[in-house]
Amino acid sequence: MMWHRLGCIGAATGVLIDAFGAHGLRSKPNIKPRDIEVWETAARYQILSSIGIIIAANIHEGSGVNYPAVLFTTGTAFFSFTLYALVLTGVKRLGALAPIGGLLMAAGIMDRPLNHSATSFTPMVNPSQALWFRLGCLGACIAVFTGAFGAHGLKSRSDIGPYELEVWEKAVRYQMYHSFGIVIASMAHKG
Repeated sequence: MMWHRLGCIGAATGVLIDAFGAHGLRSKPNIKPRDIEVWETAARYQILSSIGIIIAANIHEGSGVNYPAVLFTTGTAFFSFTLYALVLTGVKRLGALAPIGGLLMAAGIMDRPLNHSATSFTPMVNPSQALWFRLGCLGACIAVFTGAFGAHGLKSRSDIGPYELEVWEKAVRYQMYHSFGIVIASMAHKG
């Protein structure tokens, strides 16, 4: 129950933080357009990670440690909250913590599919359902890394313009949404 609440609170506050970035933050004189992009990325990953916490709560077995939920939570703290602080304070060194958060979130995504047999997930009823769950998790994990590559690797290339970066970021965003959709659909499918 605690993880469900934390995931719901994280998603709701992510929406509110994103709205603040879109409306309240833009009016600040020291905020640059790049700061808004960083803020929106942090909010988006907070929301997606919160959905991951909710999914992890739904598939957790027993009373032991829910490692995926712990990884998502600490990943969000390192990624999103350090980026929020970077934008608000201007301390660029805080951005160095964001990749740690990305790795923790990716580990949270892949913990269950890599460490359990095909039908050991509580809501899974057959190997096909577990396969789709794993594929959705893999797609989300790839989206985390391709998003990081776009944010750091592509921006330094002179042959990549703003339009190409925008297309890349949209593709990564939709890959993440669809991957989580596959995970949720695999959990709901009973056939």
